[in-house]
Amino acid sequence: MKTPEDEAFDELARKQGDWGGGFKAKQAMAKARIEDDDDIQDYKRPWVGLTDQESIDIIKKDNNYKYPIQLLQAVMDALKKKNS
Repeated sequence: MKTPEDEAFDELARKQGDWGGGFKAKQAMAKARIEDDDDIQDYKRPWVGLTDQESIDIIKKDNNYKYPIQLLQAVMDALKKKNS
């Protein structure tokens, strides 16, 4: 049996909404948010690699790579361009 004080508190909690309803109301709201499935998904474009011909073109473009890092940088640049 609820006392008039309990009923007044419950009424105040309803008026204040979820955040003003005390611990139990906050706990119920948190549980509802966790269980809420809103089907929000991140859609990402698939990775696009270089074709054999594109790889050959990179190598032929500048055959004077002094260091392997220069060739690697050319490949990375081509991949960034293709996937952006």
